Parts: sequence; structure tokens; C-alpha cells
Amino acid sequence: MSPVREYDLLNTVRSVQSINPDEYAATVNGVGVDSQGAYAILWLLDVGDVEGAPTDLDLDVKIQDSDDNVAFADAKDEANANIAFAQVDETGSAQIQELMDKLHANAKAGNRPSKRYRRAVGTILFTGGTTPNVAFGCHALVVSRYLKSVAP
Repeated sequence: MSPVREYDLLNTVRSVQSINPDEYAATVNGVGVDSQGAYAILWLLDVGDVEGAPTDLDLDVKIQDSDDNVAFADAKDEANANIAFAQVDETGSAQIQELMDKLHANAKAGNRPSKRYRRAVGTILFTGGTTPNVAFGCHALVVSRYLKSVAP
């Protein structure tokens, strides 16, 4: 039987808020997340209430990357597809989604190398309603390239 390993998550995983939880009525660009030295980023999308009684909602949240934390473009996964959450299109249900951004695997698959900065971008489209908005936020858990084990 192999020994059980313990990992120092406090010094291996760092938490960054890209899109602060708030009510939004239009496209929002998140804050850049520095991925230098990271193996992967676990993105969490938390969607809350929709206000203003729209008859339809389309919320698309995708991940973009940048070399300089200024000029961003859509980030690609190992299959060269855009990295994005499933579209939120329900006006009455809160939900949480997660998305794994495998930085190392993407570059290894022959795609352009992962760029240093990542951010979430939320695009919102409402139909009807009176000044509708949707509450959501997007959080990044940045996992170090090497998990640090703790001596037993």
C-alpha cells in the first residue's frame, strides 16, 4: 500500500477574482489573472438572480489571454477551441459552473504557447424587461506547476 500524501494547498493554489460578483447589464471584462508558473486554472462562474423581468437572457462567459495584460484575444484549449463556459440562458435559476483551463496541456498540444495573463469576459444579451440585469461573478483558482507535498 502506498503512503498517503498530503499537499500544501495554501502555498500551491491561489485565488483571484476576475469578474467581481455584482449585477451587470452589459458586457464586462474581468481583471487579468497572472498565470506565470501555473499548471492550470480552475475557473468558477457563479450566476445569481436576474432582475428587470426580461423574457430571455443569453450570458456567454469566455476566457481570453494576453502577453501584456492589455491586448487580449480568445484563449484556446488543447483542441484549439475557445475556452468558454456553457451559455446561461435561463432567467430564473441560479447556478455554478466550473471550467478547467489546462495551461500546460494547451501549449504541449501544439497550440500557441499559453500567454501569461488570462481574464474572464461576460457578454450579456437580454430580450424585453425593464432595465434588466444579471448577478454573476467569475473566480480563478490558479494551481502551481508543482504541487508541494507536506512531510508526514
